[in-house]
Amino acid sequence: MIDKIYVFDDIISTDEQNVIYNFVKTTDIEWVFEKNITGHYGNNEEKFYPANVLHKVKLEKHPINNVINKIQTNVIEKLNLQFIENYRYKINWTKPLDFDYNPLDLLHIDAYVQHIALIYFINDTTGDTHIYDNLEGNNVEIYYKYADDTIDYSKLKLIQKISPKMGRCVVFNGGLHHHAEYPKFDDRFIINFNFVAKQKNTSLI
Repeated sequence: MIDKIYVFDDIISTDEQNVIYNFVKTTDIEWVFEKNITGHYGNNEEKFYPANVLHKVKLEKHPINNVINKIQTNVIEKLNLQFIENYRYKINWTKPLDFDYNPLDLLHIDAYVQHIALIYFINDTTGDTHIYDNLEGNNVEIYYKYADDTIDYSKLKLIQKISPKMGRCVVFNGGLHHHAEYPKFDDRFIINFNFVAKQKNTSLI
């Protein structure tokens, strides 16, 4: 696993960045509408925070899958990790909201299992990603505590904000609570990966 937040620009080539951007703008694959993008891992499941989503299962046989997987592969190589498993990836498409909202309502983790979170920004837009440290810890026991109880915001400390930029990605411990802001003007496209990897045993290299 990893214990820092990493931001990489141009994690794939400009041509590959454009391939993904053109895909999300023109694909005829039907997007899935989700009423609340944070799902059941968020703190406000019943609230209306909509997004359109393309899940990995819809894309695995599409040529775009190869370009998407290259993002994860390049990150793993940069961090000198040994890949174990990908739990999921999905493309999220959010549009500006026509009502005021509290960004903290979007606070969540992606899954109650140990994993690495990777967010790839498909286009230049607004809508920063905020990442928090939980002063009680960022482990499985705390995940389940927060699954049953209301999040104690006083225990969360904002540690980094990352602005969307085409070709940029942010990589962090999936146990860190995080949320994104909705874009102010243009649509916002990202790819959200959750995978498992470990540090290589350098003594064997």
